[in-house]
Amino acid sequence: MSYATLPDLMMAKECPELQGLGPIRHFRTSKGRKVAYVASANGRCVVAYRARYERDSDKVLEQAVADYVAVARDLWAKAA
Repeated sequence: MSYATLPDLMMAKECPELQGLGPIRHFRTSKGRKVAYVASANGRCVVAYRARYERDSDKVLEQAVADYVAVARDLWAKAA
């Protein structure tokens, strides 16, 4: 898994690190702002956070991202 920083004005689908990895799943903070995006394919997973978001400032969001990545890893293991 790798991490990327997404500039505030860039659309997630334009992020080079997320391109070509399949559907992009977004996650919102408790205030409803989209700040985290996850895309994965072929055993590769990228988590991109908006530049304005300070990591670990929203524990619920971080847990949701971690849970989603864990499920994706399980799917890769079963597909292999």
